[in-house]
Parts: sequence; C-alpha cells; structure tokens
Amino acid sequence: KSLQKLPVTVQIAKRFLLDYRFLSKPSFQTKFMETYHKGEVYWNAVPVDAPFAAPPLLKSSDTSRMMYIWLSDYVFNTMSYNALKYNQLQYNVTNKDLPSGVLNTTCPQSTCIGKIIKAIGTKFPNTTVMLYMKSTSMPNMTAQNGSTVVNASGDIVFFAQQPGGKYTYFLTLSATMSTTISLMIQNEKVFAKVLKLPISVTVKDSKIPVSPEGLNFIVKGIVSVFVEPKLNELGAAGFPLPVINSVHFTNTQLTVAKDTLLIATDLKYSG
Repeated sequence: KSLQKLPVTVQIAKRFLLDYRFLSKPSFQTKFMETYHKGEVYWNAVPVDAPFAAPPLLKSSDTSRMMYIWLSDYVFNTMSYNALKYNQLQYNVTNKDLPSGVLNTTCPQSTCIGKIIKAIGTKFPNTTVMLYMKSTSMPNMTAQNGSTVVNASGDIVFFAQQPGGKYTYFLTLSATMSTTISLMIQNEKVFAKVLKLPISVTVKDSKIPVSPEGLNFIVKGIVSVFVEPKLNELGAAGFPLPVINSVHFTNTQLTVAKDTLLIATDLKYSG
C-alpha cells in the first residue's frame, strides 16, 4: 500500500514534468525489494522522450543502509534538452540584475561598461546596455569519479538602449563554461551549489573595437556576477526524489561515479 502513495510524476517550475513511473513491476526478494523507474524530465505540455538513451548505472554491493537510489545524469540532461528546445535558456540582463550602474555607458565617478570599453561610452553616451544571453547547445551534466560538471555554451548579444525604448545592436560574444558543482541530499531532495565557474568568451561579431581588458571585465564584472547566483538559485530549489511523504532520510551518503549518483540512506517514518 505504501507504494501506491509514491509520487510518480512531479511538476518542476510549472513547465517541466519529472517522470518516476515504474518501468516494470516491483521485484520482491527474500531480504529486499527493487523498483525500476523512468527517471526522465519532460516538457509538461508535450511529454515526448528525449532523442538519447540513459547510460548504464554504477553497480554496488553495499548493504549497510536501508534504501539505495540510483540516479543517472540522464535525469538532468533530459531537463536540459527540453529547456533548450522550448526556449527556456535565454534571458535579458539589465541593470536590475547587476550591481548598480555596471551596465551604464557613462559613469564619471564609478566603473561601468562604457568606461572600460571606451568605444561603447563614445558611441552610446548617457544610456545603458542590455545583454541578451542564450544557450546555443544543450547544457550537459557529467558525473564521474566524485565530481559533477556541467558544460554549456551560448551567445551574449549586446544592445544599447535608445530613446523611445529601442535598442541598437553592437556586439556578440561566444561563451563557454565548465561548471563544477557540489551536490548534497536534504529533505529527500538533491541540492546543488557552484564550486567553480570558469567562463571563456571570444568575439563572434562586433561593430566596435573590444580589447582583452574589456572582455575580462565582461566575464568577471558582468557574466559571472549574474550567472553564478542564478545557477545557485536553481540548485537551491532542489530536485525531488521518489519517496512517499511519510518517509524521511537519515544517515545519508551520496556517491558520485560515472554517470551515476548513488544515494545510500537509512529511513525514519513519520506515521
């Protein structure tokens, strides 16, 4: 009867559907029970399988805990696939997203993009810059040997705001990042936090001259300042695991191996 209470689909951010439905009937053995679940994230409105397969999972002979959950990085990658497919990996970055005034084109008493990249301040004085950030490929998570890395790439398109609410394009950068994250289990969810966020950018197209100093300012003073908190915000939301509400984890251990997160835990019940 407890299995009947197991949530097999969970909505994420009202746009995605996490599918934990059974792939086969539970297998009951003398000393343990095994269940096999889908473990895929769909676009909620159009639940279609991703065009790639789940990798094989790590094998384990440990029996010191009451329950073991194997999660593949396929779960994250199917969500990433649908986020890209349905245009969720794009964002307009403005002054409201960054420290005060950093996207200004004129700043006599402070530091801003128009002072560091002088061509911006000269060509577009007394206004602000907007960055349109979008992924150009599916962010891919790889779990291996104790570490978890997310590789991503995208374009950063720059516009200067003009009178009347219009924007003038002047620069496109190609960006790549390889983000190392730490994972932890709490309240029956998987949480993530950024450990390292190296970002590299190159000029893809430009209507103005951009120096290496200017690119460095964009990476450290703008992109990293915006991207890292956003990633940590997503990681802090937590990823729900397939357990019933009355079951809680205790004495939990997380092992990261090739393509696999193995959660070993004891359980306590709340009625």
